[in-house]
Amino acid sequence: MQHDGDNQKLFVYGGSLVQPFSPDKLAISQTTGRLYHELVSDKRHQDESNTGSTLDGRSTPLHASSQLEYGLIKSSVAGSLSESIMMTGDNNHEENEDFSGMHFQCSSTNATFPIKWLPCRAQPGPSAMPFIDGIE
Repeated sequence: MQHDGDNQKLFVYGGSLVQPFSPDKLAISQTTGRLYHELVSDKRHQDESNTGSTLDGRSTPLHASSQLEYGLIKSSVAGSLSESIMMTGDNNHEENEDFSGMHFQCSSTNATFPIKWLPCRAQPGPSAMPFIDGIE
């Protein structure tokens, strides 16, 4: 993770491709427990922040899709983010089955952001968890 000139956190991947970090875009897989971040396409990224999305100003190409896409957060980055992830103490999330019961607390503003479940269509396939039935 890097910071841009405005001190915004950016995920860097593929050498020079970047995505802006936004705690309200976090999602967790019910299947694997892994942490994901919603990816922002070129047009949505430009509309929301009016900046480029690579380190050298080029836009990051994503698949042409009308559905939201998610990127798996690297384990070491997820580990550092985990210090800001808390279980929610109330039961209000039970009314919303999309909510995981966890939230991200921003250290600089103290704002909290609910972490949603990764949508079923975005869940990783069986190869993501190569377990054999009956063996733990």
